[in-house]
Amino acid sequence: MQRKKEVYFVISFLVILLLVSVVSAGLFDNLFKKTGHAPQAPQDVSVYVGGAPVIDSPTSPDPGPGYDPSDSFATTTIPITIEVTDTDGVADLPDGTIGLTFVVELSSGAIIKTPSGSFCTPTDIDADTRSYACNIEMNHYDPADDWDLYIYIEDSATNSDTTTIIDYTKYNLLSSITDPINPTSLTWPSLASPQNNVQSDNDPTIVVNRGNDDRHILIRAYNLIGEDNGGYSIPSTSFAVSDILDQECTVAGVNLNADGINTDTGINANPGPNDGSDPDDCDGSNEVCVYYCLDVPAGLISQTYSTTERGEHWVVLYG
Repeated sequence: MQRKKEVYFVISFLVILLLVSVVSAGLFDNLFKKTGHAPQAPQDVSVYVGGAPVIDSPTSPDPGPGYDPSDSFATTTIPITIEVTDTDGVADLPDGTIGLTFVVELSSGAIIKTPSGSFCTPTDIDADTRSYACNIEMNHYDPADDWDLYIYIEDSATNSDTTTIIDYTKYNLLSSITDPINPTSLTWPSLASPQNNVQSDNDPTIVVNRGNDDRHILIRAYNLIGEDNGGYSIPSTSFAVSDILDQECTVAGVNLNADGINTDTGINANPGPNDGSDPDDCDGSNEVCVYYCLDVPAGLISQTYSTTERGEHWVVLYG
């Protein structure tokens, strides 16, 4: 029984020696060795930090009195000069394309103007400073309001700067109607007394808006006096108007006020671009048509009734 234990010990010992010899021979490593490249490698890293452009305050214009729209359908130029400094030098700045917008915020939305040709003329002042001369072209019908200025510039390293100036300058109000309006005299066919809902035979009055006034059209009407017998007249309240043909003699028509008192017709002055032709129609650009209806009162005698005798003329104006 004792001899069997010794044999077992010898066999176990030999197994251990065998394992040790395998390890010492490197065979164990070969069984579990990983393949492929090294799990890490060196890499150089470099970052260039450049100077960002800085927008100086615009040097022009003086926002003071603002700018007036043109009365001849031409554009009005608003010059804006901006200086930009970049410590990386002017070569890092754009040649002329910068983000400059002239904006007015209205209840109906924003109107945005950009430099003429979307380009500003660059001039180098020194090694690090460049001046940009920009022109904003305003139409005669652009809204009269305080306009904001937004400037954005980005250099070649994508560094940028932004400047916002609220109420930078004002675009002024221009109330202007082509004078004389067409036709210069309103006429009616032969009438009876009384007679209702008689349309003029040579309307509409065509009002051409030459400015940016967006108010209603007013009419100051006067009584028509008998040219032979001034004791008879047709009061201005006998007339009604509308900007829609065949609506002037309906409830949609607006009755004119008493002699010499302005009437707000409710007709929009309709500022807009000039259509470039004679105002012989109402094309919806900057022209408004006014149609007239007359209710002839009873008790008149046969004669011509006009404003000639009293030297008055009906007046079309903005309210």
